[in-house]
Amino acid sequence: MAAKVPFGIQTYRRYDLPPVRLVNLYAEQVPTGKDSVVLLPRPALRKTGQIGSGPVNGIFQQSNISGNALFVLSGDTLYAGPLALGTVTGAGTAKFAGVDGATMLTRGADLYRTDGATLTQIAFPDGASTTAIAYLAGYAVASRANTRRLYFALDSTNWDALDYVSAEQSTEAIIGMSVLVDQLAVFCTRHTEFFFVTGDADAPFQRVQGRIFDKGAKTKDAIVRMDNTVFWVGHDNIVYRADNEPVRVSDHGIEELISKSQTAVAWSYPWQGHLFYVLQLDTTTIAYDAATQQWHELASYGRDRWRGRIGFYGLSGMVVGDEVDGTLYTLDENTYADQYEVISREFTVLIDGPAFVNTLSVDVSNATDDNPGGLLELRTSRDNGKNWSAYRQQNLGGTGQTRKRAMFRRCGRADQTGYVMQFRLTSAVASRISSVRLNDIGGGRGR
Repeated sequence: MAAKVPFGIQTYRRYDLPPVRLVNLYAEQVPTGKDSVVLLPRPALRKTGQIGSGPVNGIFQQSNISGNALFVLSGDTLYAGPLALGTVTGAGTAKFAGVDGATMLTRGADLYRTDGATLTQIAFPDGASTTAIAYLAGYAVASRANTRRLYFALDSTNWDALDYVSAEQSTEAIIGMSVLVDQLAVFCTRHTEFFFVTGDADAPFQRVQGRIFDKGAKTKDAIVRMDNTVFWVGHDNIVYRADNEPVRVSDHGIEELISKSQTAVAWSYPWQGHLFYVLQLDTTTIAYDAATQQWHELASYGRDRWRGRIGFYGLSGMVVGDEVDGTLYTLDENTYADQYEVISREFTVLIDGPAFVNTLSVDVSNATDDNPGGLLELRTSRDNGKNWSAYRQQNLGGTGQTRKRAMFRRCGRADQTGYVMQFRLTSAVASRISSVRLNDIGGGRGR
């Protein structure tokens, strides 16, 4: 009997449960029925330039600031376009802010200021390191490393040792911060406080009474302002979105991945009505779709992680930096390879037996009049993904074979739970997956 079987619409890996993988694809609801969901391809990385030796640790650009220069921190060197400005101390990714017509940045150590032509280290009280920089209501604001102090200055080249306000909830140090509308969200080790602008020149910032999150930040590198709010990885390895209270957006599977990672670096990008929070961990890259509230994985060919380490929406669109070298990319919907590297897209089907799988047909983008359809592969597991069969292959048609469907025959019997089907797709056309059907007699024919 023919039946439509659901595919996984997000990544989920936990303990010995059946692994559900969604790699280089994301889900979208379509208006053809209550449960109609398609899997769509993430954009390709198209090379636009090369800056330094990499990896890319920061990208920033703001109109009417520093001559509209595109700043790239490649390795430890800051560039304004192709011009190398100098070395930036610290580790991890850089935090930037447009201040007083110039650009300021810190990487967890010294504070710097640049006009796009020169790079100047700014004297900070007691020679202390800084963890973050922001600009709000005419003030430059910097958090002092390993303390509860936020320093503020109208003149970003002159920081007074007495011009600061402290996080008050506990003795925890500030990890990072972000501007949230007209307030500062200040993330400490195990809690978050909010500060507003008072209008008082002697005390321009004051803590918002009664607004405290009992959730801190794991790292400064995963705090991202997007979708009119802030997303971050909490000290408890949970990903949150700021609202009247912290809203958990990760699930147990994602949190298990985060808990096993020592690092977490995040950025965001918009794409065709979706907005993604991209989180790079030690051994994998995952992304949260704010539109559907689902997670998927991102990977480059032959690698566990995506090459896109950091990204920024600049004046000419998205700029993405490589995690290995100084390559810069843009995101491209009309390219189906990551700068000549094949994009392998994976999705999962779970069959809750018993059932005979005589045929399995997949409604997937196939060939066009200009390009062949690529290759769809299938492997199966009968023990929740502990052991796998070899991959079987189906060609999606040569150039011009626009109506060919993919069908796998004699897939065996699903006699208990734990029967997992994992598909892998490589294609030179847009890779859309609409449905998977069991024992569909009419499928698979070129018509």
